[in-house]
Amino acid sequence: MIYQRLSSGILLIAGFLSSHVAGQVTCVPQDGPNLFYDPSFENRDANDWTIITGVGVNRYTSADHSDGSWSAQFGNTEDNLLFQGVWFVIEVGATYNVKFDYKPFYPSTSPQPSSPQQCDINVKYFQPVDTVMSTIRYIYNAGDEPTWQTITGSFEAQAANINVGIAVDCRIAGNDASFFTDFRVFIDNASMVKVGEVCTTATTTTSEATSTTSAEATTTTVPGKCGPKKQVIL
Repeated sequence: MIYQRLSSGILLIAGFLSSHVAGQVTCVPQDGPNLFYDPSFENRDANDWTIITGVGVNRYTSADHSDGSWSAQFGNTEDNLLFQGVWFVIEVGATYNVKFDYKPFYPSTSPQPSSPQQCDINVKYFQPVDTVMSTIRYIYNAGDEPTWQTITGSFEAQAANINVGIAVDCRIAGNDASFFTDFRVFIDNASMVKVGEVCTTATTTTSEATSTTSAEATTTTVPGKCGPKKQVIL
């Protein structure tokens, strides 16, 4: 508040009135935590991951990895399946993103193939029907040097209990009847998160000047016959 004395006994009182105005709402993506147990296979615990597989597969290996020191290895048979050993309790209607890192490889101890090899990599969920979220077919030719890549998928939860996993099916390219090949795939760095966002509202403050003018009385003394008189001037 500002006080200012003007001439002729006028007092100016000035102030400010402030108000808050709601501004723009801004939302940014912010996913939930990773729901997978042991996503990089560091614990190598059968209670965390369940593996359904055929012959010739090393369940866990430290030969190559995209995260941590271990990975899971698949191939050399039909439809290897890896999934969490527990059913997730999730929010019906929510959307979840799933990803796995993968790296196809041909063992250095095996002769290079004379014909192309292929691996179908499928991200699946079970609630309770076995459903493929996404699939990638990788074709390998002799001398190729594959690198780590990522396969992603998403789903809207239709049930409160669900399981999620990945299936790998390697065979000679173009020959659906062939199951046995040395072509294999490393799997690592699994992730399943609930899709979400965080929103904030920007608030601005505005000030409006106000003023009030008032008269202030002053007293003066003037001479008179009966002595001094007081005169009030406004």
